[in-house]
Amino acid sequence: MSSNEPSDNITFAAGVGATIALALAGCFGGSPASGVAGPEVGAANVIPSPIGADSSAHPMLGVNADLASMAPAARDRALALLASAGVEALRVPVDWSRLEPSPGDRRWSKIDEMLDAALRVDLRVLVTLERAPAWSRRDPAPPVHILRCLLDPESLGAVSAPPTDAADAASIAADIVRRRPELWAIEVWSEPNLHPKWRELGPDPEDYAEFLGVVADAVHAVRDDVLVISAGLAPTTDLSECAMSDVVFLDRVARTGVLDRVDAIGIEPFGLREGADDRRADREILNFARARVLIDVLDRNDISAPLWAVAWGWRADTGGPADAVSPWGGFPAHEAATHLRRGWKIARRELPEVGPMFVWHLHPTSVPTDPQAGFALLDAFGEPTRLYEAVAAIGSEAPAPAAAAGSADRAEESRPPIRALVESLFVSLVAIGVVVIAFLVWCRGFRSGAVAFGRSGLIRTGAARFEAAAGHPGLPWAWAIIIGLNALATRSIGLADAGGADAPVPAVVAVSALTGGLVVALGLVLATFRPPIVLAAIFAMAPFFYSLRLSFAARAVGPVELLIAIAMVGALVRVLIGRLDAPSSPTGAERRDLAAGDRAAPGTVELALLGGLILWSGASIGWSDFQAPALRELRTVIVEPILVYCLLRLQGPLGRRAALDGFVFGAVLASIAGLAELVLASTIGDGGVLAEGVLRANGPYASPNNLALWLGRALAAAAAFVVAAGPRSTGTDRRRRRYALALVPLSIGLFATFSRGALLFGASATVGYLVLLAGGGRIRRRPILLVLPAVLALGIALLPFVGSERIRGAVSIAPGSTGYIRLHLWSSAVEMGKDHPVLGVGLDNFLPLYRDRYVHREVIQERFLSHPHNALLDWWTRLGVPGVILFGSLLWLGLRRWPAIVHRRERRGNPEAAAGLGLIVYSLAHGMVDNHFFLVDLALAWWLGLSLVLDSGTLNGLRPPTDDSDQRLGG
Repeated sequence: MSSNEPSDNITFAAGVGATIALALAGCFGGSPASGVAGPEVGAANVIPSPIGADSSAHPMLGVNADLASMAPAARDRALALLASAGVEALRVPVDWSRLEPSPGDRRWSKIDEMLDAALRVDLRVLVTLERAPAWSRRDPAPPVHILRCLLDPESLGAVSAPPTDAADAASIAADIVRRRPELWAIEVWSEPNLHPKWRELGPDPEDYAEFLGVVADAVHAVRDDVLVISAGLAPTTDLSECAMSDVVFLDRVARTGVLDRVDAIGIEPFGLREGADDRRADREILNFARARVLIDVLDRNDISAPLWAVAWGWRADTGGPADAVSPWGGFPAHEAATHLRRGWKIARRELPEVGPMFVWHLHPTSVPTDPQAGFALLDAFGEPTRLYEAVAAIGSEAPAPAAAAGSADRAEESRPPIRALVESLFVSLVAIGVVVIAFLVWCRGFRSGAVAFGRSGLIRTGAARFEAAAGHPGLPWAWAIIIGLNALATRSIGLADAGGADAPVPAVVAVSALTGGLVVALGLVLATFRPPIVLAAIFAMAPFFYSLRLSFAARAVGPVELLIAIAMVGALVRVLIGRLDAPSSPTGAERRDLAAGDRAAPGTVELALLGGLILWSGASIGWSDFQAPALRELRTVIVEPILVYCLLRLQGPLGRRAALDGFVFGAVLASIAGLAELVLASTIGDGGVLAEGVLRANGPYASPNNLALWLGRALAAAAAFVVAAGPRSTGTDRRRRRYALALVPLSIGLFATFSRGALLFGASATVGYLVLLAGGGRIRRRPILLVLPAVLALGIALLPFVGSERIRGAVSIAPGSTGYIRLHLWSSAVEMGKDHPVLGVGLDNFLPLYRDRYVHREVIQERFLSHPHNALLDWWTRLGVPGVILFGSLLWLGLRRWPAIVHRRERRGNPEAAAGLGLIVYSLAHGMVDNHFFLVDLALAWWLGLSLVLDSGTLNGLRPPTDDSDQRLGG
């Protein structure tokens, strides 16, 4: 089928004009509102409501009680109150330092009194062994950095630390269960993930695992009917020498295999500042739902032992100064009691893995001004509090308070009503139908199309009419306007949701639904008959992948993924139409275009590498610890960009040229957005990122480094195009001028990011490549002289910032510097690679493993890194040795074209190939110290560069020049 390809001017203006409204709508918007649905990175999980859960099976109700600190009369009265409230068990601490103040001197009177008192009222007892005596601690002196953990006298004296030799603890634990055969369970230490409760070197999960195993074996050797419980872990998100996240600590203990030797696993799911109905189960959120996160940790490690909530609850405000400084949060007493009852019911219904639950705690054990006093079930006079009343209600199986709605009800309320979803979908489908009819009428083909339908020619006739309509120059601009309206409506809905509005404005919802259908309908027309425009739109929108959303059928979607889907559907329709209406005798120009397309088709080796990358990446999901992020990265970083690459290779030179235009144009928009933010920051103080003494531009990205990664690639491609095209290249004069103009905002924007990786590595490699390109593969004096002004201008621009910490620390490896952190990061990545050399850790699994197991304590403040900041280490840690081989093969596939692109006589008038090679060179150089491939936009850029390099066809059906008259380079 013949195609009406637009001219140079129309291709550039229409191809990138189709995205300008969408781009401008998101330049200054930052991240999408949290209330907008759609693909999200790092979103918190929600505890699912169980189906058919047996509400009659409930955990055993227990209470924490320090009986040793109570007078006998008060103790007996308190135990009687607990028994009458339906409490079934006690968790009682055993202070080993008082039980055995010197080796062999066992003083049993206190523990005997406590257990006897509990047994008299039929309460089961879990004892917690803690506080090793001084004689058993022979640990070395703490390092200097641990001094910052010494925030209280208890930490200074290490009175809560375990013994140096686990055999000492095993001996006393075995004697306890031997002396008291009626003992129900023993917990091996308390909160070892905090510095005061472990050794002077800080929390050490592997050390605790060894300790736990020794004690558990000793107890079971004496009595196998006494349950051994691992220590309850304090809820924290910290990862330092002072504290270790309970999620991380439990995961590392589970990996040692020791949990197979215990009967239950202790956790402490305090509600803290969040209510019982906070359904977010996320490792960075401290709430009652954190129990679900810990359950997931055990599931990943195939641990079947139940969890015991050895301490849980909500603090009631005491009305004193302690409320303002409480690290545990606080609620009015009646609200805290309600949360306690709701938490119990949630555990009964949704957490069958959780067994006994011990409310924290019975009575004040410190001065009334201590914030922990707000947890007490009895006040200082032994009288019941509102929290005790909640415990009594739980014990008597009283119904939950009416004010606390069920979680399932709340989950249903948070979902969009099915009626609204159906209505939006209906409106979208109607919009598509309206567009179809409008185009048929516009082309005066409705009547002839209807007649042709009776003759079985509707597809052929409709395709011809649509193709004619798609050639209208106003169609891409109309598409751009509709996309912009949809983006604005989507953002308005998101802001309304984030602001707590009951419902968005109905008119805005209607505009969102209507324009969503039109975006898809018009996009399909363009993707079928003018695919270069959609390819240009994909790359123009790539830098806005994370900061922009479109709406379709009541659901927000990323514009890049939506455009890729549209492009793929258009390609399938194009194949179908081409088979039904293929030209029987193509013209000479069509033959040349078809030949160019044939030469651009992927070869056997290329297809094998693409298929191998997809298959191996998909297989890696099987051994990934965290499969949800791995699946997301497989879709967005591997599969979808490869589909775009296939479209680029099959579309031919015109499609790749349009994609390069869109790539450069989108980068210019992103640069302008970043520079505009700096202007706003200097005027109203809002914008940019202030770091190390300089204000850095970040544009549509969350980080200036990400903006630099994109702008550097675009700058290298545009500069290589300008150099390779030359001032007299046939058919490229206007594009060369546009690219030369684009170098100005791209250069300023890249400088404004103050990315040291971009300036030291990426820019340096690009300058070297341009010198070789201008010299025809040789280092010549004239290209160097042309580059010197740019280098000099960069040096002058940096002069005002020489005194800033960011510039001074560019090459520093002093502790705390970026170089120091990077060296430790690479060392950790090598350790991770050695532990998983062949298979790797899986897609997007570097962050949790690095943060939890491999980060060095010296740089633990920089533990939230999602990649090793080195291309080779990135492929190795993610996909193992096969990943490195695939990466190297793809790199060889592109770099083997170096001589044909760089040398003048072999370049054959194809500046796009030079631009693609420049893109690859920059990505490799900057990728030595930052991300190279594993982001959506960077993956798209990589495949664009490779497709341009491998393009051996010609543009616009023009034959390659036969002499060097048009091969002259700039200057």
